[in-house]
Amino acid sequence: MKYLSKFETYDPQRYRLMKFINKVKTAYKFAEDAHKGVYRKGESPTGERVPYFSHPDTVAKIVHEIKDSEYIAHLIAAAYLHDTVEDTDVTVEEIRHIFGELVASLVGELTSDKDKIAISGKEEYLIDRMINISSWALVIKLADRLHNLYDFKDIMAGNDEKRKKWARKYALQTKNIIDEVEWYRELSETQKKLVDKIRHKLNVVL
Repeated sequence: MKYLSKFETYDPQRYRLMKFINKVKTAYKFAEDAHKGVYRKGESPTGERVPYFSHPDTVAKIVHEIKDSEYIAHLIAAAYLHDTVEDTDVTVEEIRHIFGELVASLVGELTSDKDKIAISGKEEYLIDRMINISSWALVIKLADRLHNLYDFKDIMAGNDEKRKKWARKYALQTKNIIDEVEWYRELSETQKKLVDKIRHKLNVVL
């Protein structure tokens, strides 16, 4: 039948791959543009300024490497976009229009409420947030924390006492958060792997 001929070359696996690539590439470019001209705090070990986009890019890669899900493209997209609403002019509504409800919902969960932080303090806010956010959002948030610890070995080996002091404070905050999350929440195997990686990084500082 002629009307069926157009389906003869249809490959479901290839179709899913193309959808995955399209969503991830779109999120990559969207986040890269949103954070353009913004740099990470501090410098690289070679003294260079580090584009802020390197952070969501690495968080997305961590999620891709450690998480197995039929919705992995959505999770990677949310990882790329996780700081856009908090740090740029992008809105959740804009993300919803381009990437759909799931990605928008995850980004919304990962966006800090600055008013609540001002009341309770960042550590207490993050503890409560990470205990109560969805399982997928927690995976991304743990990947976010993990990447922020990547440079700590170089920081502690360096001579910048101000950065060392900040690193110790951030590491202690992270330890307190992880301790509380592990106590009050049943973690998935993926989340446990991320927590183990975080604790390994903390050993450099604490």
